[in-house]
Amino acid sequence: MVKKSWENGDYLITIDKTDLELDVIYNFLSNESYWSKGISKEDVIKSINHSTLCFGLYYIDPIDRKKKQIGLHGSPLIWLPMLICKMCLS
Repeated sequence: MVKKSWENGDYLITIDKTDLELDVIYNFLSNESYWSKGISKEDVIKSINHSTLCFGLYYIDPIDRKKKQIGLHGSPLIWLPMLICKMCLS
């Protein structure tokens, strides 16, 4: 069985598509990104369903253990590989 999530401190990386927050992803892609502005929600869902591997990056609140998807809320996506490397090396 393939491991689907990795937790380090207050962060979680998962490849489980059911964890993805579709409304957050759709809003970012259709309204904020320059490369897919106006994309339909149907196309976003279709793209995720047909992708072999999707990553979700989440901050886990240490008090209530609720997770919040990050990387699409004004955070620069360029830092994602650095965060992954830091988590893997810790």
